[in-house]
Amino acid sequence: MLALYSNYLQFPGGGPAANYPVTVLPVGSNQAARLFTDSTGSTPATNPVVTNVEGFVSFWTAPGHYEIVIAGDHIRIPLDESNKSLVWPDLWVHEQFTPATVWTINHHFGVYPHVEILISGESTESAVSHLDDETTVITFGAPTSGTAHLRR
Repeated sequence: MLALYSNYLQFPGGGPAANYPVTVLPVGSNQAARLFTDSTGSTPATNPVVTNVEGFVSFWTAPGHYEIVIAGDHIRIPLDESNKSLVWPDLWVHEQFTPATVWTINHHFGVYPHVEILISGESTESAVSHLDDETTVITFGAPTSGTAHLRR
């Protein structure tokens, strides 16, 4: 049985990896993993696989531990055949479109992540706390919109 990986990928600096080829490798190998476009493994996919205009990528492969190589960075992803939905990667991007003084982010990492806050594309500081190992709260002095990058 194959496992599904689907996610929106971003470059290490934070921008979407739009129309970008990303290589998928088994951990500890420099050989490209066998990828498929379907759960039955009847239609092979290219590797590197190319993201769409929004940075979205999706493929099926054998369960195991993999690395996605994007712009020289390696993002580790565990794939389990019982998971048929989004796999939580090492980067969680929170887009806060509506200005708010408190951003509550449910990231499902299972650890307290490192948090980078971007307001109008610029890195900024603010109060960060963790309700638990799956929920991070960012508090501002005034309603603010922007982006938060959470990394394991």
